[in-house]
Amino acid sequence: MGDGGGGRGCGTTGELQRRKQQALEYYRENDVPRRLEELLNATFHLQPADVYGHLANCFSKFAKPPTICRVVGKHVLDGLGLPTLQVGVFCTIQNFPKYICSVVMATHFEVHENAVPELAEAVEAERLDAVGIAVQWVNETITQELQGLAPSSQAEVDQVLRTFFERKVQEDKERKELEKNLENLALQLPSSLMLPPQPTPPPPPAKKKGQKQGRKTSVMEKPLPPLEPVETVLCGSMAVGAVSLAVAKTSASLDSHPLYFSIASLKHQEKPAKLTIPLLMVSLVCCGKSSPGKLNLMKEVICVPHPGLMAKQGMEMLMGIQKQIIKTIEAPPPPKAETKKGHNGGRRGQLSLKINGKPGPVWLNG
Repeated sequence: MGDGGGGRGCGTTGELQRRKQQALEYYRENDVPRRLEELLNATFHLQPADVYGHLANCFSKFAKPPTICRVVGKHVLDGLGLPTLQVGVFCTIQNFPKYICSVVMATHFEVHENAVPELAEAVEAERLDAVGIAVQWVNETITQELQGLAPSSQAEVDQVLRTFFERKVQEDKERKELEKNLENLALQLPSSLMLPPQPTPPPPPAKKKGQKQGRKTSVMEKPLPPLEPVETVLCGSMAVGAVSLAVAKTSASLDSHPLYFSIASLKHQEKPAKLTIPLLMVSLVCCGKSSPGKLNLMKEVICVPHPGLMAKQGMEMLMGIQKQIIKTIEAPPPPKAETKKGHNGGRRGQLSLKINGKPGPVWLNG
């Protein structure tokens, strides 16, 4: 009995020593002893009122950077009450998932106010289908491919989204080709069973009449050029842009920076000290007048600030010009000047005299 108890004690001691050795190696790999010693020494010299709060703030600086753990797509309504896509981003921060931010992406569908009911219903159904597919892509495929990526790695995130989009475009192209081949095959089968159509006789030639002299020939009107074909948009493709924008906004929120500042740093690879925006072009006055015919007269005053000015200076200059224009428009018209009359009570007249053999005007003031 004694030997058995001693064996169990030795086994327990050996297991404890092994666990201690593993813990020592684990903390050494993460450089915990050195950092803890430095932190405790610094805290003792500072002697803050909230010791644990100070330690928590210091340890949070050594934490791993946030990583994307989940991307959620939702079906929401925009400002016009139309369905659209919302994308929210969750990140793993200090071993816990945390919701960071969300964005709403507008659809590419146009809003027709006075559309035919059938057309409005078709556009609404297409919009719902596009939003539904986008939500499905975000919640199923995109969220899995972005897990573990850092929101600050915008280039890597966009590369994943680009690969995903190219794959979806190829799948859609193959699907359309398959449907087209099936339709052609379905049309060829009935046409092979039908008799060939009889050729129609050519129309009789038109009689040419001699053109009468003095009669104006009608000018052929040039037809308007056809509209450019509308570029097809992949159904559900709004998910790619929405996720990319949501990740950029997440990175800006985690760094406590404005979104435009974070996007500008992507181009310069560093935080720019000065941002340059395009020149402003502001429409100061826009008015019009409807004439009895088909012609509508429009007038618009557009102003562009001088290059080299700051955005604030340009806006102040434009606002000053607009105030002057409004003051001029609202000012009452000046009184009409009285016409001068001659001694004989007649108004100023104009006589045409010959000067050097040529007629010239002479004004008579009385």
